[in-house]
Amino acid sequence: MKLLNNNKDINQVNLLSFGSTSSGGNKHTLMMKYLSVWSNILDISNESNSYNQWTPFTDNQNHSIIIGRDNDDYVGARAVIGGSNNNLLFITYFKDNISVFDLNTFQFIKHDTLTNSSDIQFHCFVSKSENVQGQEIAKINQILLFKENTGLSIEYDENKNDFQFNQILVCNDVAQLYKYAYVCINDTILFFGGCSWDFSVMSKLLYKYEVRENKWMVLQNTLPIQLYDCYVILNEEDNDINIIGGLSSFLIH
Repeated sequence: MKLLNNNKDINQVNLLSFGSTSSGGNKHTLMMKYLSVWSNILDISNESNSYNQWTPFTDNQNHSIIIGRDNDDYVGARAVIGGSNNNLLFITYFKDNISVFDLNTFQFIKHDTLTNSSDIQFHCFVSKSENVQGQEIAKINQILLFKENTGLSIEYDENKNDFQFNQILVCNDVAQLYKYAYVCINDTILFFGGCSWDFSVMSKLLYKYEVRENKWMVLQNTLPIQLYDCYVILNEEDNDINIIGGLSSFLIH
């Protein structure tokens, strides 16, 4: 996960990794100051040994921080960064949990239960839009979640520290699937592949969800093979989408 970069080095990207095994065991929280391996900066920097290595995530007093309570199961968890200052980490995880972790204070500020959800793991979780500033300086974060036949529009009010959940209709084909790759581009979410919980259905199709129109569409282009457990990354410079990893018929690609 990419963190907000508060320093002036535009070449540096701060990455955060956290997770656990099932039932919440073996938690880790690490961060990395990343510089492109293709950059000449690494060759001339006197501090190059501090880059491109996973190190413990620490607070302002250099105390190690582990994100997650003892029994929080982060297998298949998803997270996005939001908040009016890009300091809030929203985490959704098994079985039907959503939590908010403040990256400035290094503490959880909210735990809640997702409504009308089923075994939330390996799902789609994306920010819907920028924060909405109202006349009362309301700070509203809008997030979307999809997993099989569960579709939720989630609003978090920073001032009230409160969630509101609204259901979204999921098209029949996507309602069979999870473990798909996804990417949000403006007000469009693209879904790549996926499988059913019992692997009886594996997909190579691409679907598009138009957020503002609340409209689903299957695209003409497809993946070359049925694929799930893959990831996609949007290259913002040229708008290319890179597909990484994945499984097909239980074989790793």
